[in-house]
Amino acid sequence: MKKIIIIAIMSMLLSCASVHPGKYGKQIRGDGSIAQKRKAPTEAGLLISGDMEKAMSGDFYKFMVFTVENKTGNIARVSDVIVDFHNEKFNNEIKITSGQELNRWYEATMAEKRRKEQNRSTGFSFAAIGGGLLAAFTDNSLSNVGVALLAGGVASLTIDELYKSKKELERGKVFPDAHLMSGDFQVPAGLYERKWIVFNVMDKDNLPESLELSYMVNDREERIFVPIKW
Repeated sequence: MKKIIIIAIMSMLLSCASVHPGKYGKQIRGDGSIAQKRKAPTEAGLLISGDMEKAMSGDFYKFMVFTVENKTGNIARVSDVIVDFHNEKFNNEIKITSGQELNRWYEATMAEKRRKEQNRSTGFSFAAIGGGLLAAFTDNSLSNVGVALLAGGVASLTIDELYKSKKELERGKVFPDAHLMSGDFQVPAGLYERKWIVFNVMDKDNLPESLELSYMVNDREERIFVPIKW
């Protein structure tokens, strides 16, 4: 039994080491068609995937991590990232958690995770493996992608509200550096960058099956289709 537990733990830890733990995005061509080849970089050389981090998600808050891998020999400069569900209902209802609301979500989520850990009744302590599993699935799910407390008092905004207000917003003040919406970022040649976002959903039983990311990379506009597994 002990061996089975150790093997299961090692399998989970190894899966966390994958560059792309989530679903791969596919480029949307100029004519609106979607490239069908799986794991194919975009024309600018980016391979992008999205993973819903279940350990940090609940019924109404969904923590999603995007991996942006640069498959070229040149640095990739990414800017003007836009999220779009291509559905008026979802764009008007789903909020991007930001500012003090993001702080409160983080603190409450971590408190709940600590409570659950204390109440485990299986007789097996995750602490017994030196914190490796906890590091992979709890605090480090956030700390590895740069969550920081924010001073901004801006309320969370829906997709539509965010883009109507983007000229007035200083994104860096309402989103931490590693947030998908925080601003421009660079991906070194042959390496990858992780960005995250927290969605506040109203109807947990009616959620979009995909989203579109549009962005500029080295002054070139691209769009990708990313499936979502909630």
